[in-house]
Amino acid sequence: MDIEKLIREHAQVMSLRMNEIAQEAGSEEDVRQGVNRLIDDFITAAGLKIKVRNEYSLAGGRVDSRYSGVIVEYKAPRG
Repeated sequence: MDIEKLIREHAQVMSLRMNEIAQEAGSEEDVRQGVNRLIDDFITAAGLKIKVRNEYSLAGGRVDSRYSGVIVEYKAPRG
């Protein structure tokens, strides 16, 4: 598998889809679910095994999503 090619392909798709998701979303949760699906698709295509956790407390705050050591924080779309 050419991981660099896979990254380039998914990056293009993800950037387009993230804009669409943000425009269509009515809440932060809509954004989180839509973008997490994109990330999950990449993880599957790359054959990675990454532990995913969503919406949990960490160090006195709240984490939207965590992919192993990568924390993703979403914000509600603005109109």
